[in-house]
Amino acid sequence: IARGLIGKELDDTVNITTPGGIVEFDIIEVNYI
Repeated sequence: IARGLIGKELDDTVNITTPGGIVEFDIIEVNYI
């Protein structure tokens, strides 16, 4: 999942292929630590 989120920005929609199927994520907040 983390690899699919690299380079994405706030309000992007990301589709990640997992063993259970495709999962869609909406990026609503970005925190840097």
